[in-house]
Amino acid sequence: MTQRWSDYVFADGTSTAPRDLMGAASASALDLPSLYVLGVGFDPRCLVGLREFLELDHQVSPKILRIEMAPSGPAVQPTVAQMAAQHLAEFEALTEGLDIETVSYPNVEDPYSPGTVLAREVTEAKQLAGVGHLIIDISSMPSILFFPIIKAALKASDLPSGTEGHFDGEIQIVVCENPQMDAWIRELGISDASFVGGFRPKGHGDADPDGPTIWVPVLGANAEPALRAIHNLLEPHDICPVLPFPAIEPRRADSLVLEHRTVLFEAFNVRVSDFVYSDERNPFDLYLALCRLERDYRSALEMLGPTMVALSAHGSKLLSVGMLLAAYEQEIPIAAAAVDDYEIVAGASLEAFNDANQLCCLWLAGAPCR
Repeated sequence: MTQRWSDYVFADGTSTAPRDLMGAASASALDLPSLYVLGVGFDPRCLVGLREFLELDHQVSPKILRIEMAPSGPAVQPTVAQMAAQHLAEFEALTEGLDIETVSYPNVEDPYSPGTVLAREVTEAKQLAGVGHLIIDISSMPSILFFPIIKAALKASDLPSGTEGHFDGEIQIVVCENPQMDAWIRELGISDASFVGGFRPKGHGDADPDGPTIWVPVLGANAEPALRAIHNLLEPHDICPVLPFPAIEPRRADSLVLEHRTVLFEAFNVRVSDFVYSDERNPFDLYLALCRLERDYRSALEMLGPTMVALSAHGSKLLSVGMLLAAYEQEIPIAAAAVDDYEIVAGASLEAFNDANQLCCLWLAGAPCR
């Protein structure tokens, strides 16, 4: 079976520069403007993509849509608050004179609802009217926000031409990847796990299906609290953790196994043969692997009842996009544990790791994908 993105278009700076890919999509939009969607938070990578985008020779002045991040709690780490304020000031200086719109963070009780609300606001007809090129920069967004937003954009693109809400332009995802920096950022205040808006199990709400449940977590650093919360939600019959291999740092997969060895082998009873390996630098490698895994499990366990394969992301945002594409195409649910806040690990020197930033651009819909 041929997958939708088997023949993919991806730039990570090795052979093709992400800026060139963004420029090509902007040119494909002809005389229509580009719309750049991003969040601006404390993460030092939040403006890397925007700087590259604004250096393009735009034929039509672009539009910028900034999504407000969740408000910090009273015990927010001073370093995190200072970095967020600094990046917002830099954003305002970078975009002075451009068409800027800000979308407020939704005031809702359910921590898993903001992504669904924001997805509607970002992709509503009046927002995309007259736009020929949509870029969603996820570098500073949590997955419970960018998963629903990207899904809504793809759904708008997939609507029949002439249908209300159809988006006929180019869709690209931009992310500044730096696994070394991810290890310096720790999640605080993990909520009870639930399913991400737009990626719930069909017909089951938050409950498990009658048949087997297979859980595929994409591992990352500092993820044990979230892993335990999602395990409590799913109560899976089998677990297939994803490790980044090959990786920029050759021993990253070993480091993750060592960090999570207690929870994986003692609490979850994971077998060494259950691990899935995916190229850390290519999200489409994980996308294809997960599509195969989901089909194989459904086929093999068909006699046991309706099998649910569920995914979760705990590390690389680049790999998270690969997971998202598989979930969108195969209609696979995604579980998550919402985070109250973040902290910078003591002794971290984020500036020292900026040189390891890798800007990536994925072209998901439009000219090269038709």
